[in-house]
Amino acid sequence: MTLLTATKKHFDEWVQGSGVAPAIAELNISSVDDPAKIAEFLGWKGYQGSGGWICKGIDFKSGKKQPHGQFKPDIPIIFPDQGKPAKYLSCKDIVTKESLHDAILLEMPDRDYWETVANDMTAITVITEGSKKAGALLTCGFAGIGLQGVEMGFKDGKLVPNLVPFFTRDRSIIFAFDADIVEKEGVEIALKKITAQAKRCGAMPLIAQWDISLGKGIDDVLVNHGADKVREIMANAIPYKNWLKSLEKQFSRSKPSSDRRPNLPPQSDVAEHLAQTYRDQLAWNVDRQEWYRYGASKDGVWQQVKPEFVTQIVTAHLKVIGASYTHGFVQSVLGLLRSELADEQWDARDHLLPFINGVLNLQSMKLEAHSNGYKLTWCLPYAYDIKATCEPIKEWLLESCEGNHDRVQMLRAALRAIVLGRSDLEKFVELLGSGGTGKSTFARLAIALVGRENTFSTTLAALEGSPYETSAIQHKRLILINDAERWTKPVPVLKAITGNDFIRTEEKFKQRDSGGMIVKAMVLITANEASTASSDYTSGLGRRKLTIPFMNKVAPNKRRDLLSISATGISGEFAPYLAGLLNWVLAMSESEMKRFLLQSPEACPSLQKWIGESILENNPIAAWLDAQCIVDKSARVQIGIADEFTISTTNEGATRTRRVFKNSENWLYANYAQFCRDTGIQRISAKRFSNLLLDLLQNQLHIEATKGRDRSGAFIEGIRLRLPDDPENYPITGAKIQIVTDDVMDCDGCVTAETLDGDGCDGCDGLNQVFSQENIFNDSPEKIENIPLRLPKKPSHPSHPSPEPILANTQPITANNRSVTVLDIGRVVIDPRSGYQGELKSFERNFEGRTVARFGNQIADPKFLRVVT
Repeated sequence: MTLLTATKKHFDEWVQGSGVAPAIAELNISSVDDPAKIAEFLGWKGYQGSGGWICKGIDFKSGKKQPHGQFKPDIPIIFPDQGKPAKYLSCKDIVTKESLHDAILLEMPDRDYWETVANDMTAITVITEGSKKAGALLTCGFAGIGLQGVEMGFKDGKLVPNLVPFFTRDRSIIFAFDADIVEKEGVEIALKKITAQAKRCGAMPLIAQWDISLGKGIDDVLVNHGADKVREIMANAIPYKNWLKSLEKQFSRSKPSSDRRPNLPPQSDVAEHLAQTYRDQLAWNVDRQEWYRYGASKDGVWQQVKPEFVTQIVTAHLKVIGASYTHGFVQSVLGLLRSELADEQWDARDHLLPFINGVLNLQSMKLEAHSNGYKLTWCLPYAYDIKATCEPIKEWLLESCEGNHDRVQMLRAALRAIVLGRSDLEKFVELLGSGGTGKSTFARLAIALVGRENTFSTTLAALEGSPYETSAIQHKRLILINDAERWTKPVPVLKAITGNDFIRTEEKFKQRDSGGMIVKAMVLITANEASTASSDYTSGLGRRKLTIPFMNKVAPNKRRDLLSISATGISGEFAPYLAGLLNWVLAMSESEMKRFLLQSPEACPSLQKWIGESILENNPIAAWLDAQCIVDKSARVQIGIADEFTISTTNEGATRTRRVFKNSENWLYANYAQFCRDTGIQRISAKRFSNLLLDLLQNQLHIEATKGRDRSGAFIEGIRLRLPDDPENYPITGAKIQIVTDDVMDCDGCVTAETLDGDGCDGCDGLNQVFSQENIFNDSPEKIENIPLRLPKKPSHPSHPSPEPILANTQPITANNRSVTVLDIGRVVIDPRSGYQGELKSFERNFEGRTVARFGNQIADPKFLRVVT
C-alpha cells in the first residue's frame, strides 16, 4: 500500500468536493504537471494542455495498480470535432490507438477488500461513472466501481475484466449514473446493454434514481445531503425492467377494475403494524446494527438473524394484503421497522445468569423463568442443578497445583470472574507450563463452563493486528488465546480489553462504530513461556496479568480423557460435573474472589515466586532492580548518565578490549546500562528509565520511593545499589536470582601486581588499566613486586549479581604516611591523589566481572593501588 502524492488542490477536490474519505483519496490520486509524462500516460505523441490528476485502479486478479486509468486536466480540453470540452481523458495504445480501459477498482486500506466483496453475495455493489463517484460510494459503505464512461463497461463485445467477478448469479448490482440519465439517449442505450449482460450472468440489475435537485452526481448528493441520503437512494433502487417501464409510460394504460390490486398502504402504517405484531420476537440491535430474534434456536436467548429473514416477514405481509410493491417500498418499511424496534440495552442485567432451564438471580440465588425482556444474548449450555457437585474436578485441580490449596482457590476465583464477566476487575490470567501439565485441560474447563458459543478463540497477533478481530467479542464471556507464542510488540487492544476501557470495533462493509464498547469477557492465555513480553514496561500491563504455573507433568501412559470439546458436544470424565463446578465456583464469595485476584501475593503465598519471576521475565528494569538494588528508605542515589568507554585487558600476552560505563558502581542508570550490556538487553533512554523505574517501584511493587533533583542532578530516594555485605533480601523475588550473561565460562585465575584483573577468564575482566612492573606513580619510591593475588575459583554461572569478596581478614597498618593493609601476600598502597580514604577491606568482583577494591563504603579502581615490599 503506497500513498500517492497529490497537491492540496487535487486532494481537496476529492475530499471536500466529492466527499471521498481521505484514506481512499491518498491511495488513488497523484498530481502531474509534466506534459511528457501526461502524454506517455495517455498514449499520445504529445500533450500541450494543463496539468491535472491521474487515477489508476487496481487489477482484480493481481491486486496491483493498472498501467492505465483516468486523467482529469485542470482545464478541460477542447477537441475540434467535439462541441463540448472533455473533462476526463482515458488512455489509448500509442500504436494501435485502441482504447485501454477497465472498470476502476480503487485501492482500499484493506488489501483484501475487493476479493472479500466478490466472495460476499450480500455486499452491495454499485456501478457508477468516474473514479470520484466510486470513491464517494466506497466512503458510504458501498462497493463502488467506476466506469471511465457509461459505454466503457465492455471491450471487444465482452465485459471488461474487472467487472466479471461481480456479475454473478443472484447478486444485486445497482447502477447509479447521474440524475439526468433520462435526458441522455446514449446513456440509456449503454445502460440497456450492460444490464442485459448482467441478467445473462444471472445478476439482478437495479437502478438508483433521485431528483436532480439533490445533486447531479451521487458524489454531489453525498456532499450536499450526507451519507444517509445516499444510503436512502440506494435502498430505494428499483429493478431495471420497472425503471424502463416507467420511462415508456406503460403504467398509463388502464386495466379492468377486477384486475387491479389493492393500493399499497403508507410505509409507516406497514412498519407500525409489523412492529406491534413482532415486538416480542424481533429487535434491532443499535450497537451491532443487526437484527435479533428471541428464541430463534435456543429458548430464552436473543440471537442474530440474517436481514433476509426480516425482509421475508415484510414481503409476506404485503403478499397477504395482495398489494404490488417495489424493492424501494420494502426497504423503506425495513428502515422504519428498525426505528420502531431499536434497542440499546443488551445483557445489561449483570445479576442474571442464564441457563437452559431458566435464569438464576444471583442476588436471591433463585431460578426464574426466561423472559424476552431480559434481552440476554447468551446462555450457559447446561441446566442449573443446585445439588450438583464436582469432587473429581477439585481433586484434579489440587493434584495439578502440586497440593497448593491457595493456588486452587486462585483458579477458582478466575473461573468465577469468567462466568460472571468481571472484566471490571482489570485482570487476565496467563497459564504457563509445558505439555501434559494440565493447563490445556483447565482451559477446556473454562470453555465448557461458559459454553463454546460464548468463547472467542484468537491469537495475540490477530487481536493486535486485525481491525475486525474485536467485532466478534461483544457478547462473549471468555477470550481464549491458546498455546500463545511469545509476543514482544505493544498490546494496546489487550490492555483496553483487560482495562475495562472502550475499544473500537469495525466490521467489513459496515460503518465503524464511533462509540466503541466495553468488553465483559475475561482473557485467558495458555503458553509454554511468558507470552506477553511487551516493550510496554509500565504498570498498565504488569498489574493486570496473573501468571499461574502448571508444573505437575503427567506421564503419557497415565493421561486420561478428562474433557474433550468438539462440534458434537462435550465428553470426558469431567463432562457430567460442569453444573457442580459452577456451584462450587459461585459458592466463592465476592470478597474472596477479589482477594485472590487483586491481592495475589498475600492471598496466594505459593505463587509469590512465580509472580516475581513473571515481573522479571517481562520487565528488564525489574530484572536489573532485583539483581543490583536493595530497598533502603534512607538512601538517595543519583540517576546519572551512561558514559561508555573502552578498556583493555592483557592475559598471557593477549589484549582484549571491552566497553564499560563510568560510575556504574554509584549511578543507577550507568549500572542499569552495564547490566543491559552484560545480559544482552536493549536499554532504554535515561529519561524513560527514571520514569519507568519509579512506576515499577510505586505502582507495581508498592515500595516507598520518590524522585527528586539536587545540584548533582536527578536522584531516587528509597533504594540504593547493592553492596557485597548486604543481606540477600531482593526487592522482587526475595531470593538470590542470577542473570545469565552472554559469556559462559569457568575460570580459576590469579591477580598480580602486573595485571590485577588477569584472572585467566577474559569474559569476566573489566579493568580499564593494565598494571606493569614499572612504577605507576612517579613520586612513589617503593619497588613493585610481581606478587600474585590468588582469586578463588568462580562458579560456572557467569553472572555476578553482587560483588564477590576475594580477600578478607586484612589488618590495617600505617607505612610511609599512607594507608596500607597487610595481607598474607604483601602490602597494598593507595595513591593519595586518588581521593580514596579509609582502610582497604577487600578486593571484590562486581557484577560486571571487574576486580575492584573496597575502602569503607567506596569502590576504588585498582589503577590507584600497587603492592610494595
